[in-house]
Amino acid sequence: MTKSEKIKLSNSTLNANVKVEGTDYDRRRKLSNKDIYNIKRSAKSKSFNASAVAKKYGVAPSTIKYHVDEAYRESVNKGRAKYGDYTGLYEATYKTDLANYKRALLRAGKRLK
Repeated sequence: MTKSEKIKLSNSTLNANVKVEGTDYDRRRKLSNKDIYNIKRSAKSKSFNASAVAKKYGVAPSTIKYHVDEAYRESVNKGRAKYGDYTGLYEATYKTDLANYKRALLRAGKRLK
């Protein structure tokens, strides 16, 4: 299937057939529970540098801060709570956003599975 044919697919068909997993464009969780444990342990040392640790694990410094700083995590989660409980609308929006993200990657010439 050509790139232009993939771009024209419906959202559900595109999401089912074009995979981002395992590529540089995968936006899923990047830290395992073991990674988080090791980061928290290393955060107790005086020479802890969140930016260096973030670079090592390939994540943003805010991700490291989220797992290390309890007050920061609470403030982030408080902000998330404003949007209410999970609804079916969120799922539909997510699927549309994912399909649009995949189309943008394809248009930019990125190689996906």
